[in-house]
Amino acid sequence: MGKFIKTCLIIGVICIVAGIATSGTGIFKGGLTQLKDEILNGEWFVDLGEHTEIEPFFELEEQHYFKEDAVVNVDVEKVQDTFSEADVQELYIKSAGVTIGITEHEGEGIFIEANMVHKYQAYLEDGELHIIARGQSGQNLGKGEVKVSVPSSLCNSGAVDLEIESAASVVSFDKLTAKDVELKVSAGTISWKELTAGELSVEMAAGTVNGTNTTVTGETDMKVSAGTITLTGVLGSETELETTAGKVEIALRDAFKAYNYDISCAGGSVTVGDQAVEGIAKTVELEHGASKHIDIECSVGAVNISFTEE
Repeated sequence: MGKFIKTCLIIGVICIVAGIATSGTGIFKGGLTQLKDEILNGEWFVDLGEHTEIEPFFELEEQHYFKEDAVVNVDVEKVQDTFSEADVQELYIKSAGVTIGITEHEGEGIFIEANMVHKYQAYLEDGELHIIARGQSGQNLGKGEVKVSVPSSLCNSGAVDLEIESAASVVSFDKLTAKDVELKVSAGTISWKELTAGELSVEMAAGTVNGTNTTVTGETDMKVSAGTITLTGVLGSETELETTAGKVEIALRDAFKAYNYDISCAGGSVTVGDQAVEGIAKTVELEHGASKHIDIECSVGAVNISFTEE
């Protein structure tokens, strides 16, 4: 494949991804029924070559989506499950084409309610509570809903890990304190109002991550092919931020000189405070003798980091 043709394909995929990712719920509306079905079935694939930076759209790995020896509920109108929070060390959510809301309640027990979901499974194994849900066909995509109610004691304990995989889904929660948080977004939206994490990892093919009042005490790792990440809060000791054709907006409740910076810009734009880096093959190091470090690699996307303190 010639370089020009490959470049055109890459741009085309970026445009498709960006169009679907403009809104977390945008994929649920309008046409694209066939594409939605192919996405949910893991059938849509474009080979861009092994040396390209853009990954093929996203893979749902349908054959491994649900655990074979656990109950799978099919064409669910309404089903409920209850688990003891004392047994849970990690909350693992995997969703495709559904809306998932995580809320807290006073009392004991983790309560799950699934409504209008094509396939749903919840099981506890080795301290990991797995909640897996897939939406209907393309025409009904987005109508399914899963509600997860977690005790306030667990939400505030900082004793659990949180892992979310979202493919064309909307996942949201209000408040959570966790050890490690890992987010994988193929499309759709993950959002929160308040999050405190020891480590935060975000891997995005397309979609939106929107988090306010975010505090990371350890390492942060964000890799964005396309889509948008918007965060407010405070970052920890080490932050690695890599974007191919995505956009990252971070507003830090911190000072510019609270961090050291390594910035590499291949063709996009990076703005950190009042420092702007853009153009072809630009590299800048900003050393402030700080205890925290931010490493930014930007291909053709955009990164903007602002500060509320002098």
